[in-house]
Amino acid sequence: MRPAATVLGGFRHPVHDSQRVFRGVLDAMAHPGRVVGLDAAVATAAPLHRGTVALLLALADFETPLWLSPSACNDAVLGAIRFHCGSPIASDPSGAAFVVAATAAERPRLDTLGLGSDLYPERAATLILQVDGLGVGREIALAGPGIDGTARLAVDGLDEAFWAERHALEILFPRGLDVILVDGEAVAAVPRSTAVEA
Repeated sequence: MRPAATVLGGFRHPVHDSQRVFRGVLDAMAHPGRVVGLDAAVATAAPLHRGTVALLLALADFETPLWLSPSACNDAVLGAIRFHCGSPIASDPSGAAFVVAATAAERPRLDTLGLGSDLYPERAATLILQVDGLGVGREIALAGPGIDGTARLAVDGLDEAFWAERHALEILFPRGLDVILVDGEAVAAVPRSTAVEA
């Protein structure tokens, strides 16, 4: 008989911690480019950052299919998601509500993800993308709702191809893709309403 697999622990105080993380995400989405600490006191399994796990615990449920990049599809991660979130695992990123990429190299092309429709733009996917650093590295300019003039965000670990793909989606608004960048326990958001310029 095989021993039962140990499931990673979730939030210590599920309601309070989930609300705190959710408020942090709302702050990041309302102020594109702002780096927000989630104070994510959760267990994690490689290659996922604590912030990524906290986002999934707060946002994902049985109605939100997830796609995980190859390195994140391990028993520890899958077990935790099934136990704590109940989210179905999508085999194709185009059918996922949340697309989780452990590295930029493992991310799908942005135009292959769910971008919503003209009638239902809210059905667009959210890309949760782990990066090498926030507040350091290559700087981009952001403009749009929630930004007074122009905001600047430094991101380490994303190349020009990513920002070019993201820029190409801007003409689709209100369709598009919301992006949450994760570095450890810190996040920064680039909503679909935000214009980016490298």
